[in-house]
Order: sequence, then C-alpha cells, then structure tokens
Amino acid sequence: MARAKISIQQGDIFRKNEKFDSVWVVIRVLDLTGYPPHVHISPINDDRHPLTFSTAALNNPNLFTRVDRNKLH
Repeated sequence: MARAKISIQQGDIFRKNEKFDSVWVVIRVLDLTGYPPHVHISPINDDRHPLTFSTAALNNPNLFTRVDRNKLH
C-alpha cells in the first residue's frame, strides 16, 4: 500500500535524520515542468546555500522528519 504524500510548503521545517542534528526550512517550492516536485531547503539559520530535494525525499521518514514550528523554541 502506498503512503499518502504530505503537502510541503514554503516555511515548512524538517529535521534530517542523521547522526548530527540538522534542521532545515523550505525556502522555495520549485515548479520544474516534466519533473517530480522539488524544493530548495536551507539550514534554519543560514539561507545562503540552499540544497534541492524532491518532495518525495522530504516525505521519506528514513531521511527527514517534519518539525512543528512551535516546538523549535
């Protein structure tokens, strides 16, 4: 059974599931005609070097976990 895709919007926050703590914010949703949906994400406190990820990667619990904005502070 396929998992439902969760909508991803600018400003959404994710924690990368790695050995070290890294929290990322979606800074731009990309519209790439003919390609699956992608976004630019940056470390929460540094938007100088965005990375491009597919929304499928952000929805993969082995790679990322969505973070509630209210729990960051």
